[in-house]
Amino acid sequence: MFGALISAVLLIGVVDCQTFNVLNYGAAADGQKDDSPAFAKAWKDVCNSTGKPTLHIPAKRAYLLNPVAFSGPCKSGNINVDLWGTLQAPASPSAWKGLDQSRWIIFKNVNGLKIAGPGLVDGRGQQWWSISCQHNPGKHLQDIRSIGDSIDSDQCQYNTGDDCVSIGDQCSNINVTGLVCGPGHGVSQSNSQVGRGIVKRVDFSFLKFTNVDNPIIIDQFYCARGKQCANTTRGVQISEVTYNNLFGTSRNRVAVNLACNNIVPCTNINLNTVDIKAARRGQTVVSKCNNAYGRAIGSVKPAPCLK
Repeated sequence: MFGALISAVLLIGVVDCQTFNVLNYGAAADGQKDDSPAFAKAWKDVCNSTGKPTLHIPAKRAYLLNPVAFSGPCKSGNINVDLWGTLQAPASPSAWKGLDQSRWIIFKNVNGLKIAGPGLVDGRGQQWWSISCQHNPGKHLQDIRSIGDSIDSDQCQYNTGDDCVSIGDQCSNINVTGLVCGPGHGVSQSNSQVGRGIVKRVDFSFLKFTNVDNPIIIDQFYCARGKQCANTTRGVQISEVTYNNLFGTSRNRVAVNLACNNIVPCTNINLNTVDIKAARRGQTVVSKCNNAYGRAIGSVKPAPCLK
């Protein structure tokens, strides 16, 4: 009995040591002071830990983050980001002076990353709308890269004014689950016409959209505003993308837009139980496809257009 009690206490101690609370690293959590240094210190310990380390971001607090990179490789292949509070981008684009304006929060060379919790990621994108959409920090999950393992984003709310989730090329094994998106855009896989590489095994599940511009979009004809992009015979290969249990409202008439490359088609696109309505009463929404192959399962509204 006594030995079992000791074992239980030791086990609890081990679990506690795997959780790294950003408040313990000096985060002010007031939405005013830059908490990036505290997050970076906490991430360093997370990345150097084995087992199943967790970066914990407590609830009912706002964390101002300047552009920050959470880089690997890390010792663990099973890392959790426990998001309960609000991550806030800087209010002014001047915070990106001398930096890459297309990046805000970056996870790089991290295997087995899972982002979960009921928190909010606020990109504060309004002041960026007059700038090319290539430089909008609202794309907070852009170009997440994983080598070998999956990246998950679960149960969070995103209010960015731009893409809720944007996935670039050279990405695989991505799972996005239980998000609430809006206002802004939806879930996007946008690749420029000169892009190369592969995007595969992407799962969007249990998402709710509220008055968003593009709930479901694959756009392989994307071109930065103000530039002329010529059509090319190459493109990113997109395959094995699943949209599962997606609901909500769309501001645009085209609620599902699968615009795939004329030469390199999108394949194995799966729509499974989708119900997207018009945000405005009395209007209707439609699906639009170009060179997109796959299947629809269950009730899918608007009517699917996959080949």
